[in-house]
Amino acid sequence: MSKSTGNSSFRLWSGILFLFVCTAASLYAQGKPLTEKLVSLNVKNETLKSIFEKITQQTSLYFTGSADQLDRNFRTSITVTNEPLNSVLDKLLKGKGVSWLIGEKTITIVRGGSANLSTSYFSTNIDTVPSTITISGKVTDEKGNPIPGATVLVKNGKRGTTTSSDGSFMISGINPNSFLNISNIGYLTKEIPIKGRISIAEIKLKEYVGDLDETVVIAYGTTTKRMGTGNITSIKAEEIARQPVNNPLLTLAASVPGLQIVQNTGLSGSGVKVVIQGINSLAFGNDPFYVIDGVPYISQLLPNLGNMLGTTGAPNSTSGNGINNGNPLAFLNPNDIESIEVLKDADATSIYGSRAANGAILITTKKGKAGKTKIDLNVQSGFSEIGRQLDLLNTHQYIEMRKEALRNDGITTPSKSDYDINGLWDTTSYTNWQKELIGGKAKYQNVQLSIIGGTDFTQFLIGGGFHKETTVFSGPFDDQKGSVHFNINHTTENQKIKVQLSGNYMFDNNKLPQIDLTGIAMQTSPDAPKLYTSNETLNWMPNSTGTSSWTNPLARLYNHYSNKTNNLISNLLVSYQIIKGFEIKSSFGYTNLQTSEIITNPLISIKPESRPYSSRASNYGNSSINSWIIEPQITYQKKISKNNIEVLLGTTFQQNNNSRQQLLGIGYNSDLVLNDIKSASDLSVEYTLASTYKYNALFGRIRYEFDRKYIVSLTARRDGSSRFGSKNTFHNFNSIAGAWIFSDEEFVRRNVPFLSFGKLRISYGTTGSDQIGDYQFMNLYNVTLSDGVTYQGATGLEAQGIPNPYIQWEETKKIQVGLDLGFLRDKLLFNANFFRNRSSNQLLQYTLPYTTGFNGIALNFPAVIENKGFEISLTSKNIKSSNFNWTTNFNITIPQNKLIRFKNLEKSSSYNNLIINEPVTISRYFHFAGVDPNTGKYQFFDKENNSTTTPNSSTDKNVLIDLAPKYYGGLNNSLSYRGIQLDILLQFVKQLGSTVFFGNIIPGKFNVNQPLSIINRWQKNNDAKSIQKYSTKNDLLTPYFNAKQSDRSYSDASYIRLKNIALSWQLPNKWKQRLSMDNCRVYIQCQNLLTVTNYLGLDPETRNSNVLPPLRTITFGIQVTL
Repeated sequence: MSKSTGNSSFRLWSGILFLFVCTAASLYAQGKPLTEKLVSLNVKNETLKSIFEKITQQTSLYFTGSADQLDRNFRTSITVTNEPLNSVLDKLLKGKGVSWLIGEKTITIVRGGSANLSTSYFSTNIDTVPSTITISGKVTDEKGNPIPGATVLVKNGKRGTTTSSDGSFMISGINPNSFLNISNIGYLTKEIPIKGRISIAEIKLKEYVGDLDETVVIAYGTTTKRMGTGNITSIKAEEIARQPVNNPLLTLAASVPGLQIVQNTGLSGSGVKVVIQGINSLAFGNDPFYVIDGVPYISQLLPNLGNMLGTTGAPNSTSGNGINNGNPLAFLNPNDIESIEVLKDADATSIYGSRAANGAILITTKKGKAGKTKIDLNVQSGFSEIGRQLDLLNTHQYIEMRKEALRNDGITTPSKSDYDINGLWDTTSYTNWQKELIGGKAKYQNVQLSIIGGTDFTQFLIGGGFHKETTVFSGPFDDQKGSVHFNINHTTENQKIKVQLSGNYMFDNNKLPQIDLTGIAMQTSPDAPKLYTSNETLNWMPNSTGTSSWTNPLARLYNHYSNKTNNLISNLLVSYQIIKGFEIKSSFGYTNLQTSEIITNPLISIKPESRPYSSRASNYGNSSINSWIIEPQITYQKKISKNNIEVLLGTTFQQNNNSRQQLLGIGYNSDLVLNDIKSASDLSVEYTLASTYKYNALFGRIRYEFDRKYIVSLTARRDGSSRFGSKNTFHNFNSIAGAWIFSDEEFVRRNVPFLSFGKLRISYGTTGSDQIGDYQFMNLYNVTLSDGVTYQGATGLEAQGIPNPYIQWEETKKIQVGLDLGFLRDKLLFNANFFRNRSSNQLLQYTLPYTTGFNGIALNFPAVIENKGFEISLTSKNIKSSNFNWTTNFNITIPQNKLIRFKNLEKSSSYNNLIINEPVTISRYFHFAGVDPNTGKYQFFDKENNSTTTPNSSTDKNVLIDLAPKYYGGLNNSLSYRGIQLDILLQFVKQLGSTVFFGNIIPGKFNVNQPLSIINRWQKNNDAKSIQKYSTKNDLLTPYFNAKQSDRSYSDASYIRLKNIALSWQLPNKWKQRLSMDNCRVYIQCQNLLTVTNYLGLDPETRNSNVLPPLRTITFGIQVTL
């Protein structure tokens, strides 16, 4: 054998031997138990998710199981070298309350049990059921993509499996009436009834989203709490649905830091005051900017006849020369809303430019979802009532007051007109007029029905609602609303084209009394006559001459107010993806709000003896507000390694059209025809309004992220508004914001292991306001007709004011700093914001001499208002277990407002109302000095600090009182045990308010009852009392009104209100299965249930004892999903 041949043989046999050894090693490794696979780790303060990925790289085993079994963001440290897999998992997961199963391809995490489960848990049939079946199915995500390795377990049994690579599974030998629990890491666990089925085509799991990763709607896009750079608060549908209200704005009270909500009356359709981070404008609109599904929506109605509803904030661009009563958001069904986002800082609002100086409120309605078609029915019924009453004089105290007043006036015998004490009225009777006139129970009914479903490419939602509320007043008064909501989404198979169409329509028929009886209930004498005679007619209690001795309060209820409103909000969104990440789209929005009002004044509401000399009358009002908007946009998104950039560029074309006509008709021949305008013998035009507002803008945003830790956002907008002259038609607004997620830095992980999330935010930018009304820069004229005389058969024109083409935009500069922290795996979330907003170039009326022929001219003043303060919120997951959960949310806002600059203020017409370095919400009042012990009249300290009964209102009002809240907030606790859910929301406000301390008019007048506070009155010389002497004469009117304008008339109006309680019970799954229901719950909801306050008045929220307060509402309901 040659040498070369030997070498070749050696190499051959060496190769064979090497191959044999490798093969044997491989076989040995394959035969080795999975639990003994060796793992080496050396990690410090890393998340479980990161450690799981390292184990997967070494073992080729993927982790599965439900996201709620284990917090993957929990940080820990571990060092092991070539240890068995099972030993590593034991060290890693010990004390976490979970178990694991090591399979051929997966490691499945499950709750409870011993550490390492045997494969028999998934393969051995231990169920001892007489009749069993085999079931198969497929598990996918919401988009239809299969989920491999998902855990499928039989509830309360010992049988289960995991899904294969295509998401399919099969389990045999199970009870046909049992339930399946499907779970996987990153998804929410889902439980479904088997109902005897042997196959389930598709089970969709919803992706698990933590609190910080919830979607938050922003201007022209979305973000998350984790990655957002702006100061935004989001309220979801679940929170909205818990509150039985007729206006979605009321659901925000006590839940949003920096947002103040005040309901002005307890009537349906009431005005609602909304202020975000303080008052920015001295004279014009301070309303936020409302956007519904991308379509701008009005913040106030046109001037109208509904005076009993109360106003919504200060006048704005729609006010004209009238009063804007009611609130336009009352014409949107709260049940149709998916979320409400409140945008506060410059980063969030600058891209809206001139429309969002006072913040923005974005309302997103519910959309269709892919999956099984579901029908949801929600029926609710209950009642409403006033929550508290004032303590007023009883009959004995009232008569004593009246007689003492006559004695003080030197009158010994009651006159013929003193019916309450001269014997005509029964002085032994007592009527609680608060109970009689406003103490009724208003009925509350709400029915909502929706159908939702669709495929992966087309989704739809159709919903309808009926809502009815009566009033606490007796009579045919109610507010009935019918609404329709629809949404259709379609995406082509190649995902290139997307179309979304949504619409909301409501018809509202609100019938109310023309006059709120609350003030009458506070003043009517307790011995006043009964409301009805023995034959059930109105009791006018005539005297011996047949003259009515009083105005029966119920007579006012014949004066009716009717408001019929049709409201449409619609939007079409079309987008096309040119290439991945590059998209063009455009939204097309249209709104139309039509209102028809009638006020009727029949003769039956007038005293019988006055009817022959009176005329029937009716007022008619018709309003129309419609708008259209088109916003083409281009978006680009690109991710390269750790870099992510998003670019938005768009433009806005918008037009609003407003019109209003108001007529007065008199001379009707019957009370029955007051609704018919042609039945009037005389018609006159009382008010007209017609205006068009045009708006155009170019806007853009650039957002850059690096390594998901460093974020920068830039926005810019150039606005053009028809409310300014050619000199100032356009204006620029911009902002810059940054965020740093410092909790992802290595040095923070090492040194602060209990900190699971930390982010620092800062933003600066400008916004503006054009809420100044239309045409103020132009020459305006009004039609005039002097005493009905025309000139050559035509009407004349008179100038309405002096034009100012140089009117400029009010501008607000905002700077905010925010800190977001998460502790103990985000079980405790803390959020703090400091804001400072400065609004300049204030637009005010400059008073002119009468010789000019006009009262004033609109000018921009060099005045600067500063709003600053702190917003703090805290969310704590106190307890979270399989059966019991308890979460607490707390927020508080501490605002401060002041006028920091006003050049030449002492020379302006605002000198008496404003003070540098004081809040713009202050007013000047007399300093109360008690009652003069000699005269029994109120006295006050003058500018020299001397007491006087005749103070000078120009020089002696030296006490400053600010009625803006000092702080406000809310506390919410949410508890759930099995199928029972309890939510409790508390609202608190620290503030001052006007009280009823000095009573109603002068104590002692005929048929004017008083609060108990007036008992401490002056009766004789040298009396040291707080209430002046009783009297029937008008001589004491001036001291009375001066006292009402003194600091003693104001006191603490702080309150804690049990704003909402919602208790619900979810039917057990077995019951729902038998009833073929996907969901069924019964619930009780309470609104404004209890108020704790020392306020001397009827209600501390309205701080007004002459209007109906927000009502206590209690409802019972059932919700069923099929």
